[in-house]
Amino acid sequence: GRAGTLPADALLEQALESSSVEAAWRPIEGGEQAVANMRKLVRMVRTLAGYTLPEVVEYLDQRREDLDVREAPAVLDRPDAVQVMTVHASKGLEFPIVWVPEAHSVPPGSYQAIRWHREEGVSATLQRGEEDTSRPRPGFYAHLLQRDKAEDGAEHRRLFYVAATRAADYLYISGDETDKDSWLTAALAVCGRGAVESADVRALLVVDVEGIARRAGPHDLRLGDEAAEEDYIAPLLERPRVIPVRASTPVTALREPTGAPAYVGRGDGRGALRGSVVHRAIEESAGDVASMDRGTLAAIVREESERAIDDATADTLAREAGAMLAEYARSPVAGALADPGVERWFELPFAWDWDGLPVHGAIDLVYRDAGGWHVVDFKTDALAGTTAEAVARRYLVQIGLYQRAIEAAVGERAAAGLLFLRSGELVEPARADLDTALDEARRRVDAGELLDPEAAELVEEPV
Repeated sequence: GRAGTLPADALLEQALESSSVEAAWRPIEGGEQAVANMRKLVRMVRTLAGYTLPEVVEYLDQRREDLDVREAPAVLDRPDAVQVMTVHASKGLEFPIVWVPEAHSVPPGSYQAIRWHREEGVSATLQRGEEDTSRPRPGFYAHLLQRDKAEDGAEHRRLFYVAATRAADYLYISGDETDKDSWLTAALAVCGRGAVESADVRALLVVDVEGIARRAGPHDLRLGDEAAEEDYIAPLLERPRVIPVRASTPVTALREPTGAPAYVGRGDGRGALRGSVVHRAIEESAGDVASMDRGTLAAIVREESERAIDDATADTLAREAGAMLAEYARSPVAGALADPGVERWFELPFAWDWDGLPVHGAIDLVYRDAGGWHVVDFKTDALAGTTAEAVARRYLVQIGLYQRAIEAAVGERAAAGLLFLRSGELVEPARADLDTALDEARRRVDAGELLDPEAAELVEEPV
């Protein structure tokens, strides 16, 4: 009831006070850090004064998504080098040969004293007894534990899918013998059913323990007298600098340009959910959205939502998503992707050094056709009372940074456009307008005027 009248920071303060959540966490091990995180969230929301509650929630959702992109793609010293990276960092990339080692490993167990689930509730373990060193678990805690294990297992399998689909030609999966629900077990089961063509399952190698023990030790590196006078730099330390995403700011955290149109009205708070559903539908269908029927979209709505949604709401959101997908299908972008020879990348993560300020993000769509490179960002904004061209001004900094990051990566010019999914209109801002917006944004960044309160600490003071 208060969400429609109170600013976001005041609403958050009242929620913390009425729930006594800080007092509940403080005496628990790790509680001091948890309370500090809550206070940090309050400070962050307080810096967003002037933004509506749905906008603040949408921004925080975006920040959480940005935290998933924690590492920039590694820079190779030479084309034939071996690249070692996490599965998360490999998203959007492809390699001729991919090795997935230690595939017998399974996620470690979780033993938090308190468990919480948005749809179910909260439960805590009980105090240890005098003779029993373990903490008794109530039945509801055990229920939440099983649900967490199921969700963690599903996420673990999704990661395996990401790792396996990075390989263009050859995929090698290795690990120890195990009967656990691991990636190796899943791969062997698929091969056993004959569901994969050209699969070669090899027996476990016998480890020559004695042979390993007889191996010579590593050679000491000795430098001549002349070389000893100079600092020795190992070859790997001479590699080009990689942008540290942990020390960068998301592109979407930068303030919009001066004069950009403001949102009118509060909306229903489901703008971010609509966007997630449509974005995912386009990505999963590789742009061929005809396969996305109402039932499939309703299922995506439920999966993307962080809270329980009744059937009527899910059907309404699915119908709205279907209408936007129909507009997308009639757009020039869908027409370009209809050519099977067009190279395309959906949800492409990047990290880029913007004149000393590292920025990162994920681009909805990058494709290359006969005309060159194209950068496209999907927008689900309502255009009632205005035009797509007018609303596009709000996103000039965002699409401009996407464009420059891709141009820096490929060494060629790229067209940049905003596809408004409610109308199917593709707005391609003039390069001069993007230059002006980026110059203005950079002046504001250097002056410390960032939407993201944490990113301000990363910007050096202008000399």
